[in-house]
Amino acid sequence: MENHTFSFFDIFSLANYSSSSVGNPAFIQLVELIVIITISGLTAVFLTKKGNGENLYNNLYQLLRIALRYKLSAALFTYAFIKIFPLQMPFPTLSDLNTEYGDFLPWKVYFLTIGLAKANYETIIGLAELSAAILLLCRRTATLGAIVAIGLFLNIIPSNFAYQIGGVGYSIYLFVIALFLVSYDVPRIYNLLLEKPALANRTKISFNGKWQRNTRIALKSAFILIMIIYSVGAYNNYANNPYLIPQNPGLKKAAGLYNVQEFRINNELIPYSKSDTNRWQNVVFEEWGTLSILTARPIPLDNTRPGVENLQDLDRVYESAGNIGRHFYTYTIDSNQNTLHLQNKNIHQRNELLELHYTRPDSSTIILSGVNQARDSIYTVLTKVDKKYLLFEGRRKPVKL
Repeated sequence: MENHTFSFFDIFSLANYSSSSVGNPAFIQLVELIVIITISGLTAVFLTKKGNGENLYNNLYQLLRIALRYKLSAALFTYAFIKIFPLQMPFPTLSDLNTEYGDFLPWKVYFLTIGLAKANYETIIGLAELSAAILLLCRRTATLGAIVAIGLFLNIIPSNFAYQIGGVGYSIYLFVIALFLVSYDVPRIYNLLLEKPALANRTKISFNGKWQRNTRIALKSAFILIMIIYSVGAYNNYANNPYLIPQNPGLKKAAGLYNVQEFRINNELIPYSKSDTNRWQNVVFEEWGTLSILTARPIPLDNTRPGVENLQDLDRVYESAGNIGRHFYTYTIDSNQNTLHLQNKNIHQRNELLELHYTRPDSSTIILSGVNQARDSIYTVLTKVDKKYLLFEGRRKPVKL
């Protein structure tokens, strides 16, 4: 078995554990949530009738509130830091910037929009989540933290529905927790707003024994320490190895958009065409070991949602998932033979393997030759385009046309 090093990915998984598998549709997640709420409600009624007095009920209720406070706080902490350090929704790649808007699925449009927002919108959302998480740690500020969380989920849940992002059941589950935590203080908040007498909350679970107090302090300290370790791990991943971006090095000084000036199949010259399924229209080389090709060949839909996990480059499919406009290939370089070994990243086309020999007569030209996925010989001349992206040209300065 391969050695596994405990990392911030494991902390994220533990903090956001859910009975629903990643691939479960939203409907199934909602059914599971309804079943859990029903069972919990019946259990509460049973304990109320069969319990040993009011004190037992109050202690169980306060223990439940503590458990839910820390569950909600852990979830908000972990999501906060992958937004503060923009890992969850990174800046669009060159391939994204050269894909037609209509070729993106709704969830990918949302991720790209948040990722490129210059007002640091993603980071601000993360800071709001972090604020709610910190407030939830203290009993006196827990209600305020839950109110902040409710405001966040009133934004998150409609977005998950409208853009088909997924995780609807889980976000509603956290929203219900926040509502439950706030409900305890609703009568006092109501009286306060109407300038009526609002009695202070004096009810709390008692930790009379020394070992109980020490255990409570130790558990709370351990929770805070784990979240600090998680935040350091998230920053380290952002600075060195963003989990959604492949890490294999790309062809040196090749990143950019290339027009396909000449294209041959089996030595037959194929003129430029937007309808020919074999003819390449343009190629994008990323800074890392990914290139994408625009052709008229149909692309099977890869609707994989990105998770927070450490994967091999081939399985880091964020750049290709939700995109039906370009074919994405991960590649490795054999510098001795000047050869690129390509594999299609689409989960439905992993059997597509290409071997292309490359030459670079000058800094703006790449010549590729070899065999394609149909084992036909291909020869293509790529010329780099000095493309100006209005996204950058128009930021904080006049657009130059």
